Amino acid sequence: MSSNTGTNKFPSIVLPSIALASTACALLVQNHHRVGHVPAIFKRIFGRFGEKKTKKTKEKETPFDENETIKTSSSNDEKDDDAKAANKSSSSKEVKEKVIKEEKIGFLSPQEKMEQKMERNEERVRRANEKGFEMITIRASSREDAKKRERAKTTTKELLFGKKRMKMKKGASDESEEEEEEEEEEEDVRIEVDISTFGAAIVALRVPSKESEDVEDVVLGFNSVEEYAKVDDHPYFGVVVGRVANRIKDGKYTLDGVEYKCDRNDGEKHTLHGGLEGLDVKRWTLKDVSESHVELSVLSGDLEQKGFPGNCKISVVYRVRIIERAKIRERKKMSLLEAPSCELYVEKYASLTCEFKATTDAKTPICLAQHSYFNLSGCDSNEDVGYHLAEFPNVSKYLVLDDENIPTGEIRECHEAFDFSEKRLVFAQLPPMRTPLGFDHNFCIDGDNFSRSVNNRPKSYFAVEDSNYSRHASIPSTRFNESLTHCASFESSSSGRTMDVYTDAPGFQFYTGNFLDGTTRGKNNVAYDANTGFCVETQWWPNAVNEKDFPDSVLEVGQTYVHNTCYEFGLNKGIGASFVASY
Repeated sequence: MSSNTGTNKFPSIVLPSIALASTACALLVQNHHRVGHVPAIFKRIFGRFGEKKTKKTKEKETPFDENETIKTSSSNDEKDDDAKAANKSSSSKEVKEKVIKEEKIGFLSPQEKMEQKMERNEERVRRANEKGFEMITIRASSREDAKKRERAKTTTKELLFGKKRMKMKKGASDESEEEEEEEEEEEDVRIEVDISTFGAAIVALRVPSKESEDVEDVVLGFNSVEEYAKVDDHPYFGVVVGRVANRIKDGKYTLDGVEYKCDRNDGEKHTLHGGLEGLDVKRWTLKDVSESHVELSVLSGDLEQKGFPGNCKISVVYRVRIIERAKIRERKKMSLLEAPSCELYVEKYASLTCEFKATTDAKTPICLAQHSYFNLSGCDSNEDVGYHLAEFPNVSKYLVLDDENIPTGEIRECHEAFDFSEKRLVFAQLPPMRTPLGFDHNFCIDGDNFSRSVNNRPKSYFAVEDSNYSRHASIPSTRFNESLTHCASFESSSSGRTMDVYTDAPGFQFYTGNFLDGTTRGKNNVAYDANTGFCVETQWWPNAVNEKDFPDSVLEVGQTYVHNTCYEFGLNKGIGASFVASY
């Protein structure tokens, strides 16, 4: 009785164990390509099983043909066959190595991925600096951002749950993904910016219009980098100006009892934008670059620019991103009886930020500005910007000028022609008579930064997140609204494009291209006439080095000059032509 029970128990215990072990072995052999992620001893064991299996399957797929072998029995043919076999084995080896490399890349740590990206960026920087003047394109797209986020989520899920399960899940939800893609295509917002190492110039800035998804250039300039370098007297198209942007009266100032004299390049009487050898004609060095940002730097030597002491290290970071803002609008009523109500929606904007930093080894006046000429109707439209709509929120004062465009020292409340507290046409009212007609005035920005010295940080200061969502605490940012003040808004009635300007500078020079006269031919051989572009040069106030009541513009040794500006581009498909017609 006992012996029978013993014999009956034996198969009931052992056979399931054998079946379980054989199933486990079969699964491991089947998934031998994943064995690279387990200890090396298991890889060697199960890798052999995989190799034997592949050999057997190849033998079954390619049956042996005796007659064909007899026909090709000559020595020359044998050598050829050996050579082919060698080539085939080497090529298959390369393919295997490539597959293994690609699989390993998927399992790199975030730090290793960052190191690889930095190596690629350093190589691009090295190559660009070996050449002469270089042009770099940075871009951002809401659709691409969404795809990157989706790829990042998919990679994480694959690591957690395995590829096969994710593929099954993906196949089951193809229809929903197609619907999402259609929605993304409708809401795509893009921006592309071409930047030159000559003068750190913005050569082109392309944003969408309401008529199509194609992007269109909205800044004046030239077609190539070489044209910027050749033109002696260009109107500072898109360049960074300094050391001191705007004007210095009589081309001189006194610092610590020493009088400094600068180039008089404004009517041979005053200094304009740093003089004849300003930052606008320098070759900037490419320090860092990625798909969405570029960093350029330059050294302005001691008295290299006539009248400016100290070795001044200057850098600018141009960064593009897509910004989403929550807004409120009136909900459409479904019936006459329904009470009015509001709804929340998200508006997307294409953003370009300019982040300036500077240090010096001797006291020196400094004021940097980005000098792009904008025409929101298109760079070659030649449309008068006087027909753009403008509004200057958080601006209540401006600087009074003399007949030579030099501030008199008086800070006056905005009134009549200078009142942009509500949306209006730029030339609905013109400033006092001058030749040529138009604006070339400094508007003072209300708020915490109204009287900020160049030696002080902005009142609100945040770190930025780059495309990899990693923080860089040392980089000034316009990531959050609180760090900057909204100082200007513009809209083209013909294209529907809008531009909002944010900054932490004490003021901005609003210039309407008064001195363009049709003699300068720019992109697409267009002759730029007067008032075909406008500038919003965020900066410290003009001639501040000679005015004690103006915000301090003299940088001390050991301090860091920080100055940020953000341009946000959107579309207004509602008003425009109807608003202009009302004037």
